[in-house]
Parts: sequence; structure tokens; C-alpha cells
Amino acid sequence: MATVVVVLVALAVGFRTDAPAVSLLGAFGLIALWILVITVVFATLGLLAGSAEAASGNGFILLFLPYLSSGFAPVGSMPGWLRVFAEHQPMTPLIDASRALMHGRPPGGDVAVSVLWCAGLIALALVVAAYVFPRRTSR
Repeated sequence: MATVVVVLVALAVGFRTDAPAVSLLGAFGLIALWILVITVVFATLGLLAGSAEAASGNGFILLFLPYLSSGFAPVGSMPGWLRVFAEHQPMTPLIDASRALMHGRPPGGDVAVSVLWCAGLIALALVVAAYVFPRRTSR
């Protein structure tokens, strides 16, 4: 729902695109995949946490990933230490691919990198959840 609100606000303040529908669907598909990643990771962190307060605190750091990516500034303009992190975290290729698709430009390899990051994070979270869940529910 939050993503729909963001899209509506973007349209209200003047965002327009000439991108073909398939590109827009691709961008929204990547965004939906990232929402799935965040959901699975936060659910797993909730299983690992000892309380509701700890669960919300554990995932809080993930919410800062967009600020340390190409979402607000080009990676090339960042200091070296930040550039290395920004280039090698999941949000940068996801943002770059989504941005390219929404503007009708070819996303290059960013789509594949984004999907691999998402699949890897989902797989990791599911493995941890499958290990932790039976132990939490048996108490």
C-alpha cells in the first residue's frame, strides 16, 4: 500500500514517463520482489528476537540501505569508503534497474544482479526461519 501511495504522489507532483508498459511492469516487479525480501527478512528477524521491541529494532538498520546506495546520489560522487559499500549492496542495482526501466532505458545487468540479491536474501532468511521456527514454537 505504501508503494502505491508513493507512485500516486510521484504522479501528482509531475513524474511522467514514456517507458513502454513492459518496462514499467518490470520496474514494479523488482520493487514488489524487494518488498517480499523485506517481509521475509523482517519475519525471520522477528523469530530471532526475544521480544516485540527487539524485533522492531533488529530490522531498523535495513531501512537505511537506500540512503547508502545510488538512490539519492550517484555512487561515483561518494567518498571511496562509502562508494565501495554502495556498489556492493542490494539496493544500488535495484534502484538503478528500476530507474532505468521507468525511464525506458536498458537496465543492463542490474536486473539480474537485483534478482540474485533478492533470491539470495530470501533463501537465507527462509533457511534461518526453518531452523528457528520449530525451536521457538516448541517452548
